[in-house]
Amino acid sequence: MTPSENPELQEVAELLIQRRLREHTDELQKRKREIEEKAAQSGSQQGVVARGLLVGAWADTLQQHCRQVLTDLMVLLKIFDTLASIEWTQQVFKSHVDHAAADLVSNLKDDGFGVSFRSSEQNKVINLAAAIKAGAQRRWDMTIDRAVQRQREELESSAPPSSELDDRLPLSRRGSFDRDLVKMAKAVKRTDQPLSLVMIDIDHFKNVNDQYGHPVGDEVLLAVAELVIKRLGHKGKAYRYGGEEFALLLTDYSTEEAVGLAERIRKDIQAATVGSKSLKVTASFGVATVPDNGPDSETVLEKADAALYEAKESGRNRVRFSSGPEPEDP
Repeated sequence: MTPSENPELQEVAELLIQRRLREHTDELQKRKREIEEKAAQSGSQQGVVARGLLVGAWADTLQQHCRQVLTDLMVLLKIFDTLASIEWTQQVFKSHVDHAAADLVSNLKDDGFGVSFRSSEQNKVINLAAAIKAGAQRRWDMTIDRAVQRQREELESSAPPSSELDDRLPLSRRGSFDRDLVKMAKAVKRTDQPLSLVMIDIDHFKNVNDQYGHPVGDEVLLAVAELVIKRLGHKGKAYRYGGEEFALLLTDYSTEEAVGLAERIRKDIQAATVGSKSLKVTASFGVATVPDNGPDSETVLEKADAALYEAKESGRNRVRFSSGPEPEDP
């Protein structure tokens, strides 16, 4: 996936990285002032010791910055569930580390204090920067390898057997949903991890069947199911609840996190053109969570269904949930 295919990821990544750079630049400036003050008090303002301390502070700051940006980018990949963007994110990371090294080294300029233009001191900074960037790249490679392996294992373990799949759609059957909901809801007390249920209903689906026929309706169902699965990734399990209604079970997802995922799926469906007739369709969503909205499977299903009904009654093409602040209308 390229940045143009996910401009939201690109925008958030750039804002976050620049914020981190400002934070670490400010921190380096603070440490520089402290070293200046101590050097002035000891009478060694132009001394080699003071300049060495400054280079050390710069190296520490750059290393901390690289580690933090790496963590930030990995969190974004998880949030956006788009390990397909690894290649682009790796380019962003490498380019930014180069930029950060150059930007932070500007703090070392000899302005009466700092690293002079002596070749020995310049070479020390250059060699340190190269070592830090190489170390950052190694950490990136190791982190990505672990993430890819973890995703592969999760996908293999979560993929439903063919016997559980719906006859027409790449979703698990209603019977599997009923069984899994009861089992997962009971596990909440044991694991202390919330379980969120998302109910999805394609808006005005009957009109599609009436106007274009059931074969086109089946195309729409398949296209929407594929959009749901693509966005869901390995976050949870997807089911065909009945007719044009789907369900998602999300382990360790709070109401707010489930609503965020549902909103992204809603936007995916709204933006897509589906079926041989190039139709535009929308969907409504209802969200509820164990234990916030009830202690058991029966209650959470009732609450999610009520939230879905509210979404449809309030205009469709929106996400509603059982409790908490109301999301903005699309």
